[in-house]
Amino acid sequence: MLIAFIPSNIAMTYVPLRESLQLLGLMIILFSLVKFYVQKETKYWIWIGFGVLLTGILHLGLLASIMAGIALSVYYRSALQGRIFPVGQIVITLILFAAALFILSNILESRGQLTETGLLGTVESYQQGGAAGYARATYKTDIRIGSGFQVIQFASVGFIQYMLEPFPWKISTASDIILFLENMLRAVLIFIAIKAAVKGGNVHRASAIYALLFYLIIEFVWSLGTVNWGTAARHHVVAFPFLLVAACCLFPNSRSAKR
Repeated sequence: MLIAFIPSNIAMTYVPLRESLQLLGLMIILFSLVKFYVQKETKYWIWIGFGVLLTGILHLGLLASIMAGIALSVYYRSALQGRIFPVGQIVITLILFAAALFILSNILESRGQLTETGLLGTVESYQQGGAAGYARATYKTDIRIGSGFQVIQFASVGFIQYMLEPFPWKISTASDIILFLENMLRAVLIFIAIKAAVKGGNVHRASAIYALLFYLIIEFVWSLGTVNWGTAARHHVVAFPFLLVAACCLFPNSRSAKR
């Protein structure tokens, strides 16, 4: 019910925009992955494949998030068994992350979208193109990615802006107020999800960690190509259910968590 009445969700899903289909594809993947690791039935990989195909067709950035999320499921399997920090599974997950990055680079290269400077150059070029058509909601104008610490600063500052813009001093319309309040709601839910990941029981703790990390991966990848809070609001709609799942794990006896 919470998802249904958030203003951004209503605005983005009452008409057949791609956000509705992206949301459907991600929910199919999340549901099928959890069912596979709980029930051990391989038939769910058919649905996972369908979800990957659906979301990958709609957005390449989302495909990158999904590949990382599926790699992360290796860790989730161990976490379900009570091993929250299994070294072997974490190493395997990191290797799968690297493989996903390699696959993404090859896809970009095959489509002629990978610049000579690699993925970082592609991200910089994409953001510069988005910021060229300056609008009121644009929060990035001077876009430069250096190396070393500058890369970390670029990614972290950009992610914070993506998650929290518009800041209070930038609010000028009623829609900005709504987006600001939605950002505050997400901040509260992230706090609750972190609490669930730290204090929950084995199964619910594992689910909270997995859903929260999957959520942050999706949002982080979106942030790399987003330069205004209007586009960010559309992307938040797609990732929000993952955050809600993670937060509900703190209340295992509630109706929402059971579902």
